[in-house]
Amino acid sequence: MNSMQDLAIDFRRVGVKAGGRDLLLDFDLSIDLGARFVILGPNGAGKTTLLTVLSGTVRPSSGQAVILSELLGRTDMRTLRRRIGLCGSSVIERLNGAMTVLQCVLSGIDQVFSPWWIASTAKDEARAHELLELVGLDPLSGRNFSLLSMGERQQVAIARALVSQPEILLLDEPSAGLDLGAREALVNRIERIAHNNPALTIGLVTHHLEEIPPAFDRIIGINSARKVVDGNKNALLTSSVVGEIFGIDVDVTRIGERFVAFARV
Repeated sequence: MNSMQDLAIDFRRVGVKAGGRDLLLDFDLSIDLGARFVILGPNGAGKTTLLTVLSGTVRPSSGQAVILSELLGRTDMRTLRRRIGLCGSSVIERLNGAMTVLQCVLSGIDQVFSPWWIASTAKDEARAHELLELVGLDPLSGRNFSLLSMGERQQVAIARALVSQPEILLLDEPSAGLDLGAREALVNRIERIAHNNPALTIGLVTHHLEEIPPAFDRIIGINSARKVVDGNKNALLTSSVVGEIFGIDVDVTRIGERFVAFARV
């Protein structure tokens, strides 16, 4: 059994309730430091709610949630959030479109969304430029964020999530709205980040099997606010198990190191 110091995430019977509804129910979850995991499930299953707790955005209504050895409710959340990078369409939608690309990346240091709250140093700006170069967008550092394509915005969001040098990176449906080429470029980018940062714990939230990069080897299936399955990708990404997660009959095919699923009609 791993000690708490070996764990990035340790949830015990975590629940989230809002408006009289259970959005997350009795959720147990242990994630090792440096793990690559996928939260898989249909729309409305509770994936987004789970992500808000994992990112320290929401405190559970019940149970115990420990992130990076810090107990939610008994720690400085602003300090903890600097240790967690969050990337996804929900982040992109909140960013002020009038900000430059560089400002958007720097806003990730303190998880702010407007230029007025950005507090950065010359070292931070150098780090931001390095990350923009990594995602191929440093030449656009002075361009307004609103003028970028969706694929470019997703790349900026990844740089933003990494700027604070987090210990956990959470990717919330990062391929949403992307065409095939942009999606594949993003999957490859995530794969390279995983290989180049072995100590970084990375979680991906999705409902599409084809968006799962090869480096991600653990599947956490969720439906109706509960954990359905949890285990190795190769064992769980089968027609029967994926059908159980989504509540429909599906056919799952493996192509090389990637997977794809089709509903049976």
